[in-house]
Amino acid sequence: MTHWKKALISFLFLGLMLGFGYQQTLAPEPISNSDVDYAALSQHVEVIAAKPHPLGSVANREVRDYIVAYFESLGLETEVQKTTVVYKLPHQSNKTTMIGNVENIIARLPGSGIGLKDDASDLVLMSHYDSRSDGPGAGDAAASVAAIMEVARIVTNEQAPVHDVVFLITDGEEMGLLGAQGYFRQHPLAANSGLILNFEARGSYGVSSMFETSSNNAWI
Repeated sequence: MTHWKKALISFLFLGLMLGFGYQQTLAPEPISNSDVDYAALSQHVEVIAAKPHPLGSVANREVRDYIVAYFESLGLETEVQKTTVVYKLPHQSNKTTMIGNVENIIARLPGSGIGLKDDASDLVLMSHYDSRSDGPGAGDAAASVAAIMEVARIVTNEQAPVHDVVFLITDGEEMGLLGAQGYFRQHPLAANSGLILNFEARGSYGVSSMFETSSNNAWI
C-alpha cells in the first residue's frame, strides 16, 4: 500500500473518530411528544445540586427533605430508613472500613398484581442523593435522582404497573456505598427485589450508557 493511501485511510479514520466524539458530547434534544417535564427535571437538579451536601451535613438533610416531600406529594408510600452501616469495599485492601449513619429514602408504588404469583418481586429504581464535600454533585448523582423523581411522577399518573415499584434514593454512597448496604442488608423490602436498575454517573459529558451489569442477567 502506498504512503498516500495509508495517509488517506488514517485521515478518514481520524475524521470518523472525531465525529463520533463530537456526537458523544452533544446534549440530548428534548422529545416533543414525550410526557417528560424537562423544566421539572432542571428544577430538581438545581435544588439538589445547589451546594455540596455530603453525608451527615445540614445541606444533605435539606436535600433529603426535598425529595421526601416530592414523593409524598405524588401519593407514594414514603419512608426514611435511618440506620448505621459498617462496610469495607470488597477486593480493595487499601480501603479502610467505613462507618456512617445513613438516611435512605424509600418510596413505594404498589402494583396491580394482575396475573402474578404470590411471590412476585419488585422493580427497584435506585440512585443516591449525597454528594462529595468538594462538589455539589449535579452529575453524580442529582441528574439521576431527578430522572427517577420524574419517572415516579409519570407512572403515578398512569395505570398501575403489574409489579410493585420501589424508588430507592440512598445516602452515603460517596463514603463507600453505605446507603446501599444499609438497605439491601437490613431493610425487609430488599428481600423482594427482583430487578434493580441503578442510575449512577461515570464521566461528566456525553450520552447515557450502561457501563456495568450483574451476573445471571441473560433473561433481561
